[in-house]
Amino acid sequence: MLREGFHRSFEELCSILQRFEEIRQAGGPDKPLWYLPSLQEQPDKLQTMRTHLTRAETAFRAGNFAQVYEEQLALAQYFTGPEEDWISLHFYREALSSAQKVKTDGGRKEAEANAILARVYLQQGQLDLAMEHYEVFHHLSLERPWWDASGRTLHHCACEGLCAVYIQLAQGALQSQEHEHAIDILNKALDIAKKGNTVLGDNESQSRAFKAVAKSLESEGKLAEAVQHLEKFAEISRNQDQQENLEEACMSTGIIYSKRGEYERGVEYLQQAYDIARSMRDVGWLQRAQVCVGVASAQRMLSSFSAHISSGNHNNVQLISTWKDSRQNAFDHSTAEKK
Repeated sequence: MLREGFHRSFEELCSILQRFEEIRQAGGPDKPLWYLPSLQEQPDKLQTMRTHLTRAETAFRAGNFAQVYEEQLALAQYFTGPEEDWISLHFYREALSSAQKVKTDGGRKEAEANAILARVYLQQGQLDLAMEHYEVFHHLSLERPWWDASGRTLHHCACEGLCAVYIQLAQGALQSQEHEHAIDILNKALDIAKKGNTVLGDNESQSRAFKAVAKSLESEGKLAEAVQHLEKFAEISRNQDQQENLEEACMSTGIIYSKRGEYERGVEYLQQAYDIARSMRDVGWLQRAQVCVGVASAQRMLSSFSAHISSGNHNNVQLISTWKDSRQNAFDHSTAEKK
């Protein structure tokens, strides 16, 4: 490489080899890397790096940063073996740096490079870095006529990815009992999901966001606000024929209404959950819904039942006896006669 004049390529290759050994020595025998062959002992990988690095350097000299990006991206995708994720990440970062120098595509390569890095960081659990790159991807792809291989716009992909990161960040905040912070993050997710829905008509991310916000609000004791979000979750699920989501939305809404003492509304939603579970023939859901409907129905009629019992009036006692035989709901709407 030096004889051919590729000084930059040689320097980068040596830097990677040195870093590999440093990580290996630092980990010692307790780490899997210790038992793997060094890069110097893997001629195929050395040759692959030599090929792409020298091509990238040639393109760099010619000012062809798009080609530099492609060569670095190829190397990032090449290193997928055990303990090679740091090499892959190195080349993804280099690819982003090169993509930022491309001035002929309206920023598409820069957007794609940020999307790739965001996904890598998300897989590694580095949510803050994933969010940072997804936000850049979202900004760069806004109102751009860019499509991926599956036919989706890149902006839709950005909305979907950013929403997913926000939801994961919010879940972490919830686990740390930082409910207000979680709600703030989830409201961002809602905003992004709504924008993505406006563009493509895909409500799945929006549904997840409404559901997560509702759970967060419920944990804060803000039941009225939680119900608003759950009802929106139910509406979206119903419109999209997402029966599992709809059952969950109705069940959660019914339980909250019951907690608030609004038993009529509670039974209404829980009955919907029961009907959905029955239509789906899911025994577990059906049994849960049966219990919840039964409890809410009992709570709904408890006040009237107690009034009939305490009055001691013969007609009231007869009405209770008749109700026990029929189990009709008319009983709890009756007014107890005074003694």
